[in-house]
Amino acid sequence: MGTSHRINVAIGGMAITGVGAGLAEVIGTAGISELAPVESRGKYVGIAYILILPFAASSGYGLPRLMSIVDASAAIYSASSTWRYGAWINIILNGGTFILLLLFYWPPPRANSAELSKTQILARVDYIGGILSVGGFGLFILGLEWGGYQ
Repeated sequence: MGTSHRINVAIGGMAITGVGAGLAEVIGTAGISELAPVESRGKYVGIAYILILPFAASSGYGLPRLMSIVDASAAIYSASSTWRYGAWINIILNGGTFILLLLFYWPPPRANSAELSKTQILARVDYIGGILSVGGFGLFILGLEWGGYQ
């Protein structure tokens, strides 16, 4: 997206960025739930969502959640640059987060109480239901986006 020269490529890159931002929000909440003690999970997840709230407006304009420092520096930088800075800032933030995750997150192995093999666990996944629900939700969103124009 940051190096695109055509609008179609930029839109495709923004779609991929949007999927990544949505997954990051869900995975972040799941990570907080996994790391926090049971008695205070609600508090920590609530704090995470309160911290996300001020940046929700920026995601509506095509930028995933950015920290306030990055928003301020991006506003200063954008005065002498183009819209492409948004992609590069996200790459830097997400790349740094990924490196920190690789260095410091070592979860304990999960106990397999049912003693299933990996193929048995994968056989329990509802792939058709997942594809149908994601496809149906995507079509619903397209209908909301495209509907009503004359």
